[in-house]
Order: sequence, then C-alpha cells, then structure tokens
Amino acid sequence: MSEFNNDDKVTDAKIIKLLDQWVTVLEHGESEMDFFYPESRIGEHCVTTGTPLREAASKGVHVMLHWKNQVKTQGPLSAEVFSHYVDNEVGIYADMGLTWEGQKLVDYDGADNLPGELREALKHYGYDVSEMEETKC
Repeated sequence: MSEFNNDDKVTDAKIIKLLDQWVTVLEHGESEMDFFYPESRIGEHCVTTGTPLREAASKGVHVMLHWKNQVKTQGPLSAEVFSHYVDNEVGIYADMGLTWEGQKLVDYDGADNLPGELREALKHYGYDVSEMEETKC
C-alpha cells in the first residue's frame, strides 16, 4: 500500500458517471481515493516513458489519488494509474507526482501523458486541469 495511506479500511463508497461509464469510488480514510473505470483500457504509451506500445489485456483502469496528511486545500500530492493483465497482476503502472498552484494542476511527472481517467477524477472533485493538454489515451 502507498506510503500516504494511513487506513486500509474503506470509509466511503459511491458510484458516479465519468467518461460515459459508471465508476466506483472508494475512499480510504482522509488521504486516499480509488477510482475504478471498468470499461477503460489504457495503453502503455499513455503512462510509461520509453517503453514499447502495448495495451492491457483486460478492461479496467484504477486511479488512486493520495493526499499527504489529509490536506485537501490543494490537489493530491500523487496519483497511481494502473491496469491489469488477464492473470489479474498489475500490468501497466505509473506513479505520478502532481504539482499544484492552489487548486490548479500546473505540472506532473512520471508519465508522458495525463490519462483521461485521472483528468476526469480530478475534475469531478473540483480541481482545475485546464492547463493540461487533452490526450487520447
């Protein structure tokens, strides 16, 4: 589990519609949220620098947002984006650092592109991602 996670228990769960699909959102305490997009597939070219193009063998993309010390006055400190292969092992994975000016995302690292699933999760919670280029991942 992430170094930012202070509680493994799910404290809230809901289903919301993002990217034309029903997305499960699990909240783990005050410092971690897990979004699961069941119909999405994410290509390796979207998240990993310098590796061959390859797509996850199964549908389903997880986006985990992490806040340090439950501080939500600005965006999450980091995000994990991952998908699974058929054998249910994590296949495509990116651990992304996020840089904020208040509620506005101004930069990120750990990936070539900002995946649409991450962008939509941030927008849903009111964060401004308008400076980030749209990508087709």
